[in-house]
Amino acid sequence: MNFLPKVLFGLSLTLCLLIGVVLSIQEIPFTEIQTEGAHVKSAQGHGMTHPQFETMKIGGSGEARHGRILWLGWAFGLIQICFFVALLALGSNSSKAQPSILKPLGVGFLLYAGVFTLMIASYHHFMLSDSKDLILGLPRPTAWMIYGLWTAPVWFIGLYISTFKRLIWSDNDQKQFNRILEMREKEVAKHN
Repeated sequence: MNFLPKVLFGLSLTLCLLIGVVLSIQEIPFTEIQTEGAHVKSAQGHGMTHPQFETMKIGGSGEARHGRILWLGWAFGLIQICFFVALLALGSNSSKAQPSILKPLGVGFLLYAGVFTLMIASYHHFMLSDSKDLILGLPRPTAWMIYGLWTAPVWFIGLYISTFKRLIWSDNDQKQFNRILEMREKEVAKHN
C-alpha cells in the first residue's frame, strides 16, 4: 500500500505541530514575583511547596493546570495510536496481505482509542468534581490507564500471533532467506 508512508509522514508532521503548539502555550498556574522593580511570572505547573512539609511538592489544581490543554493531550495520544496502527499495517509482508489486515487493525485502533478516550474523559470528570471514587483501589482515571490502556494492546498481540505465518514471515519467506544464506555462505567459502 503506497499510501501508508504518506500517512505516517503526515502523522509525524501533525505530532510535531502539536508539540510546537503545546510548547508555545504559557504554563498555568503561575505567581508573580517582585524582583528589583520588575514583576516576573513563575510557573507552578511543576509543583508548589507543600504548606506543611517544605521539602515536598504538590501539584495543585488539575483544572488550572490541564483544563485548557487536556484536549491537546487527547489529540496527541490519538495521533500516536494512529501512528502505531499504521506502522503495524506497514509491517505486514506484502501489498496483497495488507487489505486483509486493515479491518482487524481498525478494530484494534477503535478499541485502543476508545479506552484512551475514556481515560481522558474520566480524568476530565475527576478534576472537575469532588468525586474520588475508587476502582480496584485506584482513582477512576488511573484505573482506566492501568486496567484498560495496558490491556488494550492484547488485541494486537493476538492478531500478530494469529497472522504471523500468513502476513509477517511466511514459509516462502523462510525458504528465500535460507537460499540467500546458502549463497552467502558459498560466497564466503570461495574467498577463504
